Amino acid sequence: MRYPKEFWLLFLFLEYCYTHCQEDDLGALLGALNPGIFADGIPADRADLAEWEDTHRDGDLCRDTFIKRVISFLQDFGRRYGFDFSRTLVLLETVGEEEYAEQLAAAEKEAAAWCAAHPGWQSSDP
Repeated sequence: MRYPKEFWLLFLFLEYCYTHCQEDDLGALLGALNPGIFADGIPADRADLAEWEDTHRDGDLCRDTFIKRVISFLQDFGRRYGFDFSRTLVLLETVGEEEYAEQLAAAEKEAAAWCAAHPGWQSSDP
């Protein structure tokens, strides 16, 4: 994984959304992307992981840019597999600066801990 902080931020934001909207399709996606399930720390769905990483070549974590990338990722995934993330997409558009900052701080901690436990993960630096 090239950008673990960005991936953890994606994963934590999607978990945040799931706690608020309980969309079944989002739960299925979270299961496929969950890096905590496997000992190597790599999510089961490596193709979607690669697609997500390709959206982060510049490492821009500003709230608006990041949220747009998450929305685009979900829209593409939904079109490909027939998933409905409509409630999640609405929720993402309402995430404020404070909530984003909290999730980003949590993602940084998760990424640092996971990278320390899984030395094969590379730095978050592009």
